Amino acid sequence: MASQGLPGPPGYGSGKPREEPEASRGRNGNVAPPWLKVIENELMQASTKKFSLEKFYKEPSVSSIQMVDCCKRLLEQSLPYLQGMHLCVSHFYSVMQDGDLCIPWNWKNGETIK
Repeated sequence: MASQGLPGPPGYGSGKPREEPEASRGRNGNVAPPWLKVIENELMQASTKKFSLEKFYKEPSVSSIQMVDCCKRLLEQSLPYLQGMHLCVSHFYSVMQDGDLCIPWNWKNGETIK
């Protein structure tokens, strides 16, 4: 936390608890620790670069630990057909109306794991 005299985001120091963005909350509503968010972002950037993804994101209901697990397994694969795609990590397989491909966070070699 910054000290009182330093500038902060709008609403900072208003006495209200700071709300974390929905995307940083896990399924149970807990906020991911900062170090986990850093790892998650690094793995997402590595995945975006390795697979030349146009867009890579997760649904808000996917926790940071789930996303880290998903990215680690993705990075072990050779998936050239993902080049240029919009890939969403979710809880199920689907194709969005705008063409984004969604995969479950717990995919494994063409199947989901429990």
